[in-house]
Amino acid sequence: SCTISPLAKMSRGRRSHEFSFLALIALLFARLLGGSRAASITFDEGLHLVTGYTIIRTGDLRLEPLHAHPPLGISLSATPLLLFPDLPDPMAVEGWEIPSQSALAEAIIWQYPDQDRLLAAGRLPNILLTILLCALAIRWSCDLFGYQGGLLTAGLVALDPNVTAHGALVT
Repeated sequence: SCTISPLAKMSRGRRSHEFSFLALIALLFARLLGGSRAASITFDEGLHLVTGYTIIRTGDLRLEPLHAHPPLGISLSATPLLLFPDLPDPMAVEGWEIPSQSALAEAIIWQYPDQDRLLAAGRLPNILLTILLCALAIRWSCDLFGYQGGLLTAGLVALDPNVTAHGALVT
């Protein structure tokens, strides 16, 4: 008969926990991606995308009223928009001098011929940040409560409707 050492049992158990963590994170990713593809663009997503896009392209914070949102977050969301060479330069759009967030959003986001591609690109960084947040919560929970606590945290985060509803939006 073959006996398994306690160390081998522990590493096999740890591998099963890690597999469970990865499975729950993959489930969260699938739910976020599916929700992102199913949801149409919201009004404020266009405003956030155009604000982030203008910050990246010009370095000007004039579209961020009273600095209500951190520029890093909306700039990260808008970074994939740099891959769209046919987007107009924000300074060449009517409404730049005012500055009019809605006029720029109309010209750059709402009039773009393939809004679905533009939106998918803008939502991807938020999906990845949500996954990172989940991984950090799992790690913290594992440090505090062990693998079972981490697994519980992973399940709660991956199945939380608030996380899946808002984790993929540009807000």
